[in-house]
Amino acid sequence: MDFSFAQQPDVSAGQKTYKEVGVARFAPVLGEDQLRPFLESFTGVPDWVMAYIVGDDERSLSAEAVGAMSPDERQALSNEINKNAGKQPGYVHQRVPVDKIAEHRTGAPHPMFDMRDFIRSDAVGTLVKDVTGRDDITNVTVDIYTYGPNQFLNHNIGSAGDPKRRIGYELTLSANWRPDFGGYLAFYDALGNHAPGLGPAYNCLTLWDASKGYAITPIAPYCPFMRFSVGGWFIAD
Repeated sequence: MDFSFAQQPDVSAGQKTYKEVGVARFAPVLGEDQLRPFLESFTGVPDWVMAYIVGDDERSLSAEAVGAMSPDERQALSNEINKNAGKQPGYVHQRVPVDKIAEHRTGAPHPMFDMRDFIRSDAVGTLVKDVTGRDDITNVTVDIYTYGPNQFLNHNIGSAGDPKRRIGYELTLSANWRPDFGGYLAFYDALGNHAPGLGPAYNCLTLWDASKGYAITPIAPYCPFMRFSVGGWFIAD
């Protein structure tokens, strides 16, 4: 299925907010006829990894490896991740690395590849260029993320992790999300001041300047489902 915008994005409104605060949002992005098979296709997908940071190392565990851990082992790993995050940038979430999966997956095409192609389409690329004014973007990374209870991404600066990053993006896809569930996309200025957080609104695309400090606030321990999104970076090779 070829994905396309459900309605024409309001470029002028996006330009205004991006100029003011370095962030722009658009919704709705896709039609329900496109989203439904995409979301349903992730029930039981085995190709995710749990990604996290310990020390200076970015690490990952396969779904199989996580499932084989004892409760004590999981708690010990959680404690180590949280202790690390109190000292330096850190995160813990589940990730589906779309491009790596595409290299070895066989059988019927998966809707995740339709989503990847949409994010890399001329329509999205033109939107990003028109809103941000960046004309040096040559590529975009695409991954699928879920955050469950107590998972987070603490204060980060995208361009600090990779100077090729120009624009961050996230298409959030969790329906019926309550404000108290957390998972806000939060931004910070150079002095560490916190701007109002953006909730993970359903079918909403957020763009932001990669030089901005940002975080995804922790998911509440009682949240009954995952914070689901497609995200990555528009980069200049």
